[in-house]
Amino acid sequence: KLVALPLLIGIIFLTLGGVLVHKYYTLKQSNIDLKQDMIALNNQYAFYPKLDILEHSISLTHLGNEIESISNLTVINNTDQAIDTLIFNLNPELKISIVQLDNQDIKMSRDIHLIKLIPQKGIKPGTIHHISLSYKGGIDERTHFLDQDQEKMATDFQLEIFRVRKRFAYLMDNYVCLTRESLWYPTAG
Repeated sequence: KLVALPLLIGIIFLTLGGVLVHKYYTLKQSNIDLKQDMIALNNQYAFYPKLDILEHSISLTHLGNEIESISNLTVINNTDQAIDTLIFNLNPELKISIVQLDNQDIKMSRDIHLIKLIPQKGIKPGTIHHISLSYKGGIDERTHFLDQDQEKMATDFQLEIFRVRKRFAYLMDNYVCLTRESLWYPTAG
């Protein structure tokens, strides 16, 4: 009986190691897939006309592992054409509950981090408008640093090893640190 014990323990450790490697690979691949989807979406709308933000006030409530926020934006169309779809970015974990353009509810669609606001009439050149968004949720840290070389991230194991446990956003019961890359507030374009 005792002769089989080391063999059994070895098989258990090998199986556990295999499960952990699979979990790591799946997590890394989902990170790469999300970033590639976000980049493709950004590229699709890269040359779409965008509004310029003149003023942005944010009211934020810290709710432990989540935030609840109201963003009030004053925007202007500085292009020479009317804009029929207003493009904004927001972290995909933040769920939007209310969207208004000039104090009127507005149609909205969302694809990952990209928010498309569709006013009844196009936004004419030179006009100033007010947009209000209410949203709540956590932060998906996989959205950070889309500008990094994705192929290098996928193949360079050393790059990943030195990033183990590196965090890009902190949203805890007693501490909040959110950088611009967290997409915790709406940005135009």
